[in-house]
Amino acid sequence: MRRSSASVIAFIVTTALAYAQTGTPNNPPPKAPEAKRITGVVTPDRVNENLENSAGRRDAAGGPVARGEAFYLWYADNPNEFSALALYSVLFLAVLTQKAEEMPVRRVYIRTSNGDVALPKLSSWSSRNSDTLLSTKIFGPNREDGFYLFPTAAIFRDGQLQVELSGTNPIIRIVQLPIKDPPERVMKFPHEDPRAGAKPNLRALQAFMAKKTSGFPIPNALP
Repeated sequence: MRRSSASVIAFIVTTALAYAQTGTPNNPPPKAPEAKRITGVVTPDRVNENLENSAGRRDAAGGPVARGEAFYLWYADNPNEFSALALYSVLFLAVLTQKAEEMPVRRVYIRTSNGDVALPKLSSWSSRNSDTLLSTKIFGPNREDGFYLFPTAAIFRDGQLQVELSGTNPIIRIVQLPIKDPPERVMKFPHEDPRAGAKPNLRALQAFMAKKTSGFPIPNALP
């Protein structure tokens, strides 16, 4: 299958902290980081390299933190693909923590003023980050990677992509919404949420993920 080196995705790596979920007008909840764009196919080595780079910046700024993460968000390349994906994009998320009891990831969701929108999980897998990596020292050895369905229209509305972990349920604020400067093609897609119960076409989803990634297990079923 031909791969497009111009595929545009949203990306960010942050050194994450847990914050309280509530706020007041005079003390609002902290904002999450902003998304950035990169191009090209994403591989496990590329994820690890980005985590290492983030760990290096954090090490220079003050050393280890409780946890860290990386995320990538892939958008459909055209209206037909967007329809076949049932108006979803695909999110990849890697989370590292110092404490084993914070794993597994309890849920990934979008927090809005009207409540939380849970992201359907396509697949996830746990591992121990290599002891030789700086990211293990800075963010922790306990790791979970996973793919999720992301309702594309959410990138245009106020909210935050958040992750709730296990244990004492710390929250990681992944990215602030709306996403600034999304790709022009995505701006032209209908700004509608997926219908209740709608699911992507499995073959279309698998082809989409094979185009955007390499080296990751491709889900063989829908959530």
